[in-house]
Formats: sequence, structure tokens, C-alpha cells
Amino acid sequence: MKDFEKVKILLTGSTGFVGSFFKKELSSSNVISTSKSGGKGVLPVDLTNNEELVSLFESVKPEVLIHIAGNKDVNFCEKFPKDARQINVTATQYLVELCKQYGTKFVYLSTDYVFDGKKGNYSEIDIPLPSSEYGKMKLESEKMIQSSGIEHIIIRSGALYGQNGKFYQWAVNSLKEGIEIEALIDSFFTPTLLDDLYEITVKLLVLNFNGIIHIVGKDKVSRYQMISKIADSLAILNPKLKPMTISESGMFFLPDLSLCPDKLNKELKIYTHTLEEGLKFLVSSF
Repeated sequence: MKDFEKVKILLTGSTGFVGSFFKKELSSSNVISTSKSGGKGVLPVDLTNNEELVSLFESVKPEVLIHIAGNKDVNFCEKFPKDARQINVTATQYLVELCKQYGTKFVYLSTDYVFDGKKGNYSEIDIPLPSSEYGKMKLESEKMIQSSGIEHIIIRSGALYGQNGKFYQWAVNSLKEGIEIEALIDSFFTPTLLDDLYEITVKLLVLNFNGIIHIVGKDKVSRYQMISKIADSLAILNPKLKPMTISESGMFFLPDLSLCPDKLNKELKIYTHTLEEGLKFLVSSF
């Protein structure tokens, strides 16, 4: 994809943690940012309203759609799957049809939850078998995009962290205030620096990549280990951490959702930061 700066991009979910970062970095007159609520420089659009989307595409005629919007609350999706399906599946269906009509490339932010979380280190050739409602919805959307015949990049990532991320900020504040943190020791994932996700997404578009790719950090850790590393990055000695198991938490967590980045690293020669490097970068940008 030549002259990326000139490509007309439609961005959804522009007021959330991930979307707002993409909006900031994609600061170009050729980017149309949307969210349900709208805001400064953000167009209010209800993605579950097909008529609104038809009008939007007629007006914008995007060359690339970066679809970040969705209900990512795993516990909400478990309790209220019908409500969550509207934004996580129905909206995707509308967008796929419009991308097909306008020849728009679909960049879809998927999740590690498309796997069952039993063995970990999942590659792109592992068969997805979600055990959560959220994962089932995201996999359904993945298949919808793949079978449509449109150009697409399906990005599976997980445990995204960054300067304005709720988990990272909560951990930093709790550690600095000396508050005891209960942290899981038996649930593993591959935390991913938000800056890496953005930069690699742009690289993939420039390379005209098409298909599924895992974009994750280099380290597999538990939440307990991650918070310990955040404490290290802040030079906080003896943080107040209380080990907890999934069963003790009473919440929906899976044992191992770590993803394998070999396709990204070995085939495309693109690399992400280690967790230590990512946390050091965030501390330096305070």
C-alpha cells in the first residue's frame, strides 16, 4: 500500500483505550474517527444501525476500515450475550457487507479469547475453540470476514497495556499508594504494548498483508508476575502482592491464553518489545 498517509481510513471505537491511541497516531485529514458517543474530532455513529453505516460509507468511501469498537467486557458478555452480540457480531456483519460493496480493506482487532485457554502458545494454525461467549462472538466475526472474500487483516492480540490503560494505571497507582493487590498466579497471557500494536498494524497495511496474524509481546506471564514487573519498573521494593488462584477469584479467567508471535517474527521479520522494555518505555514517558 503506497502513500499510506494519503489512504482514506475509517476508524471505529475512537474514544476507547485502543481506539483513542490509534486516532492520536493517525492524525491525518484522511482519517474519519467514529464512536457511539462522538466527541472532539469524533463522528457519532451507532454501528448497530445499518442505515447510519450505509450513509457513512456513501459519504466517506473508505479504502481501509480499522474496526476496534466492541464490547470487550468478558464477564458482561457471559451474562448478557444477546446484548453484546449487537455490537460484537451484528455490527461486524453490516461492516463486512459495506466493505465488500466499496472495496474497503477490513482491519479487525480480534482477541486471544478465540482459544480455549488450556494449552497456551497458540499459533495462527491452531484451531480456535473459544470457551467464553466473548471469544465465540469474536470468532464468528473472524469467520464472517474470512469467508466474505474481502481483503482483510485479522489481528489477534491480548492483554494490551499502555499509558492510559485501566489495568496499568490501576496497578501503578495501587503500587505507589502501598495498597495490597490480589493477583492471579495461575492465569497466563502475553501482554502487548499498545504502541507495538499500532506500529505493526501500519506496517502490515504498507506491506499489503492479508490474513490472520498474532501481534503480542514476547513474554508469557501471570497477572501476579506482570504486576511484579510493573513494580520493578517503578523501583518499588517489596510490593504488597497477595497471590490468588482463578478458583479463589470467583471470576471468569482462563489458565493460558498466551499467543505465539512466530509468524510475525520469523516470516515477516517484525518484532515486539519484551514486557520489561515496554514497561521501561512507559515509565520514561510519564
